[in-house]
Amino acid sequence: MRRLLVLLLAIVIACSPSPSENTPPPPAAVASVFVTPGTQSIAVGGTASLTAAVKASDGSVLTGRTVSWTTSASGTATVSGSGVVTGVSAGGPVTITATSGGKSGSAQVSVTAVPVATIEVTATKTTLSPGEKVQLAAVTKAAGGAVLTGRAVTWKTSSDAIGTVNSSGLVTAVGAGTLTVTATSEGAGGSVVLTVSSSVKSLALGPENSCALKSDGTVLCWGRGDEGGVGDQANVDRSIPASVSGNLRFQSLAGSQGRTCGIATDGRLYCWGSNNNHGLGLGPLGSVPPFVSVPTKTADTVTTFTSVSSSQQGSLCALTNGGVRWCWGDNDNIELGNGLSVDVTVPTRVAPPLFTTVAMGNYHGCALAAGGVPWCWGYNGHGAIGDSSFVDSSVPKRVVGGHFFTTIVSLQDATCALKADGSAWCWGSNDFGMSGDGTVGGNRYSPRIVPNAPAFVQLDGHGQYVCGRTGAGSAYCWGRNTQGQLGDGSTTNRSVPTPVAGSHLFVRIATGTVHSCGIAADAVYCWGANTKGILGDGTLTPRLVPTKVLGGF
Repeated sequence: MRRLLVLLLAIVIACSPSPSENTPPPPAAVASVFVTPGTQSIAVGGTASLTAAVKASDGSVLTGRTVSWTTSASGTATVSGSGVVTGVSAGGPVTITATSGGKSGSAQVSVTAVPVATIEVTATKTTLSPGEKVQLAAVTKAAGGAVLTGRAVTWKTSSDAIGTVNSSGLVTAVGAGTLTVTATSEGAGGSVVLTVSSSVKSLALGPENSCALKSDGTVLCWGRGDEGGVGDQANVDRSIPASVSGNLRFQSLAGSQGRTCGIATDGRLYCWGSNNNHGLGLGPLGSVPPFVSVPTKTADTVTTFTSVSSSQQGSLCALTNGGVRWCWGDNDNIELGNGLSVDVTVPTRVAPPLFTTVAMGNYHGCALAAGGVPWCWGYNGHGAIGDSSFVDSSVPKRVVGGHFFTTIVSLQDATCALKADGSAWCWGSNDFGMSGDGTVGGNRYSPRIVPNAPAFVQLDGHGQYVCGRTGAGSAYCWGRNTQGQLGDGSTTNRSVPTPVAGSHLFVRIATGTVHSCGIAADAVYCWGANTKGILGDGTLTPRLVPTKVLGGF
């Protein structure tokens, strides 16, 4: 029996598996890790998913293995524990590594910036004077409007003659005109439009003096100075502009024989220079000085005015805000239009009608009433009043023809005016071709259009010639040219509008008796006679074409 039990135990032991047969085989070793896709490009803020394939030595994929992810540049791209990469900043390629079982694989990820779709350009101010600076700002934006930072921006202007811009967007105004400043980045662009107004606002010319009113209200004058005409207290001639003395600021000027008058910003009327023909408006001769060397308030210290006009001889009228006319000075030819024929020594109120603008000529005056209705008065021997007669009038008379004008200018024995459509009309003496119709001689007793003339936006005239300026800035003149005042390079009188020589484009023109000036984008130019240095070029040499005025601008 015992032998039987031993035998059975031996059989059971023989049939039982060994301990090694109950232990599972060890997991296959990781031989490699493959990351897909191997290269990737994403935008800043964008994401991409990477996949890590863990493989054995026989190439089979091993599943369930733990994979860890790392980035070589977390400032450019980050990676999550599941292999999701996020773009942080433009750059790369960044190495994204997956590790499992001691083996690693990687992918290269580049991060690109979100493209610039638009640029918003702004300026703290859009109207400048030459020499003034303004800093521009450029904001780059994505297609959805999100602001993009750190983008390179380049700048340029439409004209270096009007303004320049540096690499940081600082604009420096150079000359008058319209300036477009453009910022570009990554092919996108944006711009801002700036207006550069000349530092010179207007000009006032007399037979022997020139003055420029600057945009800040200060005044520069040049030419005859022995009787205070320059207004700088030196009482010497100036062939280069000099600053008028005092701290006054002016809004308008009018030039005359040896003197200039202006309306200060407070509306008060000041004059300086010679008191011939009572032009200073200070009172009777003998009781006032023969000249003053600095701007001096007229005898009327109460009334405020908006504009003033002077003939080249010394007849002056100023308008109040309500259109009331006050006049003084020479009245030998009843050119003050006050119903009298005696000189007036102080600004004196004149009876209606009321006017919006007034223009004094050597022997007559004209004005526009509301709506542009023209009126004239004074000596009418050549038809300058425009009433179809040659009868003088000491009071305003309505110009015939039912015309409506925007501008009117009084010459010597002639008148010209401008309509809203840009057409020029003239009447009165035609001794030097002032009518502009191609003829010389005879008189025109009512307004006639200047044929074949360009459309003008400004008209100015004194003496025996007139000049017009087009919207593009080109200047044309016609009439007497014995001193080269027409600026066409000759001393030939012209009976039709003739272009001023050169390629200058003017924003304002002004006429004297024997010289003319214009405000251009880069400078003030003058031409014609140069008596006492009235051209302001530092010489006494006459100029038949526009010549740059020196200094002060």
